[in-house]
Amino acid sequence: MAAATMIVVRFLISASPVERQAQPEQARRPAQGGVVLGQVDIVLPQVLQSPINMFAASASPVVLISLGIFISKKIQFNKNLIHSAFISLYKLILLPIIFIFLLQFLNLSRTDVSISVLEAAMPLAITPFAMAEIYPLDKEIISMAVIISTMLSLFTLIAVSLIIN
Repeated sequence: MAAATMIVVRFLISASPVERQAQPEQARRPAQGGVVLGQVDIVLPQVLQSPINMFAASASPVVLISLGIFISKKIQFNKNLIHSAFISLYKLILLPIIFIFLLQFLNLSRTDVSISVLEAAMPLAITPFAMAEIYPLDKEIISMAVIISTMLSLFTLIAVSLIIN
């Protein structure tokens, strides 16, 4: 959670899209720091912890609003549809199959395997779009893939749950 919040903070304080794309190393540092700090048991005073928790809780809604604005203004189903469909099918079909086969080699309970496979079969969400804001990725393809994977997941999640049960 801390790493995601730090990435969103980095996105929000950037001056321009060009600046965000020109500094990918600086965008990685807060995420790395968040991972390191997450492993250390530091107890912050409540006066500091409360604003941090409120800010962390606001990160996802901010990215969702950004994604919604981008989709409403720029999305057009064109030549990028093939790329978006490929990304969606990879995420919804191929990734759960890979998980099913790889998790067979681990000594996990049936419940753990089922949860992991279902999680792998979930549609794309806001993280790829947030990463597209930071790194030089095509936001149009990512936003179309989010839409396509969300629509297809109505069917693929049912199929995956039937397969693993």
